[in-house]
Amino acid sequence: MYVARYTRSAVEQGAPVVELQIEEPTPPGFAVISTPGKPLNLLAEVGDCAVILAPTRGELCIIAYSRTPHGAVDATVTLEPLGKTTPRPTAVQSNRPVKEDSGEFSEQPTQPKTKTKAMDIDVLGHVAGRGDVWVKGGEWIAGPQDPARIEGFSIDIATQSNAPDLVYGVVPASRQNAALPRQVEKMVPAGSFAGSRGRATPAVGLKLQLRGRSRTTHVIVAQVLFLGAPPVKKQGADLNFLGPTGREPIIGLAISVNAVESAASKVSKNDGPIKARKATGGRVRVFRSA
Repeated sequence: MYVARYTRSAVEQGAPVVELQIEEPTPPGFAVISTPGKPLNLLAEVGDCAVILAPTRGELCIIAYSRTPHGAVDATVTLEPLGKTTPRPTAVQSNRPVKEDSGEFSEQPTQPKTKTKAMDIDVLGHVAGRGDVWVKGGEWIAGPQDPARIEGFSIDIATQSNAPDLVYGVVPASRQNAALPRQVEKMVPAGSFAGSRGRATPAVGLKLQLRGRSRTTHVIVAQVLFLGAPPVKKQGADLNFLGPTGREPIIGLAISVNAVESAASKVSKNDGPIKARKATGGRVRVFRSA
């Protein structure tokens, strides 16, 4: 077991929010236990902490989000093994990977990784009490910082030669019989709206699918937040999301579509307890292997 403590930020006002995200697939029993009354899987303020339950080897991704479009994302999160007296500070910064003076780090041979480029898309979400909300690809509709029930969504892809063949649909909440099977209502193509408006029927699941040649030339990356559950992130050509019981409404959604550029780029890999690499969008992803 570990304690993750948000110990410091480079700014006093508008300190970034830190998310603790378990990398998929989640190992059995691996979990983040948030402080009662605090947002799930989030360290929203300096001084917040959470318990990391790691009965088996796994990876924890620590991501710092700025509160404003050009805000700071510098933050320090201390990962403290319970039962030991020396915590290990992990700096999360906007412009360089994390470095620590420790003999536990050793460089390993690089491995190939598919390189992708985010496409120009716009995502519309119909949010209860707010109406239609537009965001760019990869940005949250509602989500951890501003959760609200999402009743439907659509994805608009800018006209381009390599536009993917994308379809999607939602699983609507059943108001008549909660025991009914959770199934996608209807799959629609990009540019079409899936779900409902004005019926107070939240989506409790969704499906995103690439078809034809697009399955090899593109990849979907999506994060979904269900009521009472931590955010779930998946990527691939065929994604399905459903809450723990199939009845939890979606209260946050972020979708992007990436074009596959090549499979020859390389990343470094550490075999030590902490590894870090820079991510897109002005943030650094920090991993700890248990």
